[in-house]
Amino acid sequence: MGLLKAGLRTANAIVTLGGSLELEHAKASFESTHASYKTTYDEVTLIKA
Repeated sequence: MGLLKAGLRTANAIVTLGGSLELEHAKASFESTHASYKTTYDEVTLIKA
């Protein structure tokens, strides 16, 4: 039973790590896209001024 619990803990840690990495990737993608839109918005604002 101890080996099964250890295996489940390891599997859970791998899944959690994978989810964390996916979340980091999504966050980085969002931040990059947001920065791009912000730059474009600022440029349009300057043109209109």
